[in-house]
Amino acid sequence: MDGRYLPIEEARIPIFDRGLNLGDGIYEVTAFVGRRMVDFDAHLSRLRSSLEHIDIKVDLGDADWQAIHHQLIDANTIETGTVYIQVTRGVMERDFVPTKDLSPTILGIVQPKLLDSDPRLDSGISAALVEDLRWKRRDIKSTSLLAQVLAKSRAHALGAGEAILHEGGIVTEGGSTTVFGVDRDGVVWTHPLGPTILPGITRKRVIALAEELGLPVKEEPMTVSALRQMSEVFLTGATFFVIPVVEIDTQPVADRKPGAVTLRLQKAYLDFARSGDTATNVLTGDFERTR
Repeated sequence: MDGRYLPIEEARIPIFDRGLNLGDGIYEVTAFVGRRMVDFDAHLSRLRSSLEHIDIKVDLGDADWQAIHHQLIDANTIETGTVYIQVTRGVMERDFVPTKDLSPTILGIVQPKLLDSDPRLDSGISAALVEDLRWKRRDIKSTSLLAQVLAKSRAHALGAGEAILHEGGIVTEGGSTTVFGVDRDGVVWTHPLGPTILPGITRKRVIALAEELGLPVKEEPMTVSALRQMSEVFLTGATFFVIPVVEIDTQPVADRKPGAVTLRLQKAYLDFARSGDTATNVLTGDFERTR
């Protein structure tokens, strides 16, 4: 918390922090497996991109950010989980227009997650289609997540494990995931990058793995009707890894069993994540394309 490492119950956020009052901040989530971070370089690149997009200046270099992550992991006994980093514009009396002299609030939290041993990897999950009500710059990983809270709560109330968001008949992404479909020809589909979706780190890694496996990938919009016709559907994310979807709005996908392409990509991603390989320079250029 602003440079201090302390028990979570001792951490306090000032009443006038702009993240608390206005959602004026960004965040990033990096998974670690066996205490080794997954795709850290790409997560750091997206963190920097989000900060730049909303003009928050943080006097920390790449080595500083890496040290923060390592120290958070080292200070806990958790083997597998996530490092959550949040940066807000800082503290000032509540006003929409910030002053120029603010010092950002930086928060880091470690949380245990199943990740590579999540039973949903084998069973898959159900999903519910929910209208996408978010703002127009979804490529920025903003802390303003009310629309996602409502969408995921709606899905949960329907007994689903995730919301699949759609806008104007087009599938955008999940409540906190990227949506992939596999058509009957074995082609993997997902929404193209741009301001309407978050540039997912797991998304990019899975596309790279698909190409290594010789699987054709189309980064093109999917309609809701096309999604319903896909032979397989799966979701990716830092806290989901590669999760099969076996039901959408109570309708079965792939006979309610994880599909063969999904399982190939899931295995490839799990192998990558468990390897502790963080050489991700090939991924770090994506965020320029969304500006």
